[in-house]
Amino acid sequence: RLEYTVTGEDGSVLGRDSVVFSEPRTPVRLGWKQQDGKVLKIELVASDPDGIRDPLVLIPWRYHIPHQEVEFETGKWDIRPSERPKLEDSYRLLQKGIRKYGKLLEVKLYIAGYTDTVAAADYNLQLSGKRALAIARYFRDKGFRHPIFYQGFGERGLKVPTPDETDEPRNRRAEYVLAAEPPGLDVPGAVSRWKRLR
Repeated sequence: RLEYTVTGEDGSVLGRDSVVFSEPRTPVRLGWKQQDGKVLKIELVASDPDGIRDPLVLIPWRYHIPHQEVEFETGKWDIRPSERPKLEDSYRLLQKGIRKYGKLLEVKLYIAGYTDTVAAADYNLQLSGKRALAIARYFRDKGFRHPIFYQGFGERGLKVPTPDETDEPRNRRAEYVLAAEPPGLDVPGAVSRWKRLR
């Protein structure tokens, strides 16, 4: 038997049912009719005739925090006083997201940093990581107590495709994502190496 429960972002049950199957290695199709809302999590419990149960929780949910980009000086990662109001606004949105979703699951913050194509790719990779770390520390110092992970992706995942050595401010950006598991980001060829802020 396979039992499943689908929970929405507001905590409501979007679907619940069980399926009985007898043939081993036979695919089982699950489905539910969803009117409104987004899926927060899917809980599956498989059990055999002897009553041995195996639970699995899938959490496809992600919440991207809309924000203004912090502008860093060329080659630097210090957050200038003039840029702090942008992070203050983002922090308020983070807290709002935590209040809404933190009751339903263990929420973590993922900060991904990116650069434009000026300078060498290896240099940009390190620079984007240092900038993501600077933002992560800022949120921690403000009092964000949930786990924070950060990673730099350099000039991979350009928001605006450009040739090499192109100064494009829209590519110097960061993503703030609340999620229960590491988010899938559209970054060609990148390897997920999230570091936890201690």
